[in-house]
Amino acid sequence: MGPTGEHDNQRWEQEREERKEQWAREDESRWHQERLAAYSTLLNNIERWIRLARHAKPRAYLGQRAISRENAELLEAAVDEIQNAAITVELLAPEPIRGRVRALYVSTSFFRIDFSGNVRERSAQEAEQDAEATIEKVIERKNALRKLIRQELKIEMPAVGDASEIAKNPGA
Repeated sequence: MGPTGEHDNQRWEQEREERKEQWAREDESRWHQERLAAYSTLLNNIERWIRLARHAKPRAYLGQRAISRENAELLEAAVDEIQNAAITVELLAPEPIRGRVRALYVSTSFFRIDFSGNVRERSAQEAEQDAEATIEKVIERKNALRKLIRQELKIEMPAVGDASEIAKNPGA
């Protein structure tokens, strides 16, 4: 093989490597979009559950120690939506995220059970406080999950102080 043939082979190898790199970037971009969609669905379902739980929780001033049957059904449907989204996340996410998702699923699913009837004897005030504590725990876990998701997806969010500086100097 002459100098031209060797040069052609080198060029062909270089082009092949460039194509492989391009395909890898395209695959990464596609998977990034899939994970972003799955995470967004999950976080939206958790937010919906939080709103429902806050509405449904027992109210001490009304003498409630449990949630109504209708609210229990709404919460059960919301938990089902969380579980459906979690299944997709289980397939796409790394283990630290999957572990957080499982913890959130357990917290949300037991809420309905714990506050649907006379599982525990407690006053209306204790029931409301326990429900609020569970909701706050879900919010903490959701925020920790969102932070982990942002890290995994390499989504950089400016700190509040940085955002105010950006607003002052939008062209900078």
